[in-house]
Amino acid sequence: MVTFDPLPRGALSDVFDFKWTDKLPTMGSAARLGIEDRVFLNILGFVFVLIVILLFMKIITLILPFFFNKVPGTQTLYNILTIKGSSRPLLLRFLIVLYMDLIVGGIVNTDNNYLLAVPANWGPNGYLTFGDQLTVLVGYFFYFVALALPFIIVYLC
Repeated sequence: MVTFDPLPRGALSDVFDFKWTDKLPTMGSAARLGIEDRVFLNILGFVFVLIVILLFMKIITLILPFFFNKVPGTQTLYNILTIKGSSRPLLLRFLIVLYMDLIVGGIVNTDNNYLLAVPANWGPNGYLTFGDQLTVLVGYFFYFVALALPFIIVYLC
């Protein structure tokens, strides 16, 4: 798996304090993929920012149809944001790479299972920092969503 990440390593550590999850993964295959820690947000890197951008674009495309007759140019903006035509296969390729990043990040995040065993780790007064709690919970959420996604797609199609 080859990925390009314009977000430098440790850029999110300036915002979040990763104390317990900033350790080497125990899986040997993680080193071959270039993964140097168990922080789910670092594994995703810039893909995390792109997820937020795609979510924002989807919200805008849901709101724009209400303004078609009231504000000029909203139909053009809607057509640009919905990504139709020849650029659609490019978007699908991006979504496949995104899915692979979520699965790999979730699998590496399972190395943090030992943090779930102690209830005193969690909450505002827990032993874990906010960054550690966030990365473990977000990692497990996206991991289970990524595991269920193929079944959801088969059900919907």
